[in-house]
Amino acid sequence: EKLEAVLPELGLNIGLLATVQYLNCIPQAMDILQESGRNAFVGDGDARIMYPGQVLGCNCTAAYSIADSVDEYLYIGEGDFHPLAAAFGAGKPIKVFNPVTGELRSVDEVRDRILRRRFAAIVGGQEAKSFLVIVCSKVGQNRNELADELVRMIRSTGRTAYKVFMNELSPQNLLHYRVDAYVCTACPRIAMDDALRYDRPMLTPPELEVALGIREWDDYVFDQITSD
Repeated sequence: EKLEAVLPELGLNIGLLATVQYLNCIPQAMDILQESGRNAFVGDGDARIMYPGQVLGCNCTAAYSIADSVDEYLYIGEGDFHPLAAAFGAGKPIKVFNPVTGELRSVDEVRDRILRRRFAAIVGGQEAKSFLVIVCSKVGQNRNELADELVRMIRSTGRTAYKVFMNELSPQNLLHYRVDAYVCTACPRIAMDDALRYDRPMLTPPELEVALGIREWDDYVFDQITSD
């Protein structure tokens, strides 16, 4: 009934997404949307995604797999991080439906605010002469090969780059590194949610590419940890 109440605010071709705790809501939501004359789609992610329609903060391949079929996404759940990850990566509008309260809202305002913060970090990265590329030693977040590529990329521009392995990333653990900016190859949520905790710019790998002039500003993408 709660979803039926907000149907007038939804489009025609809708992709359904959820985190694992709300995946059980997807079949019912699909039935409601289809009964209203809408087309509902649920995508399969890569090998890191266990269930159709599931999104992780660092992996939204279930959203990408149906991007060509949908006009917008309906994320079933709470919070902003997971739907924002899908919004940045898929390039389609996304609405958040809270199945507990029945609230339907857009993430556009939050998305724009986050983008302003990220662009400020990129500008800081453009001015940096030295970088610390951080590799997380945790299973599922260790992207050492990518880190090596980033180190080579930085050095190819005449800047200085170092690489460090960490199990826990925190401002305290970085205090003694004398660099101008950090690059985090671990969960992108660290750069997105915790950036204000760090005294220097904390970039994701795609943001580093923008800062170095390798990627265009208009080609900004959300960092993802996929099975590739």
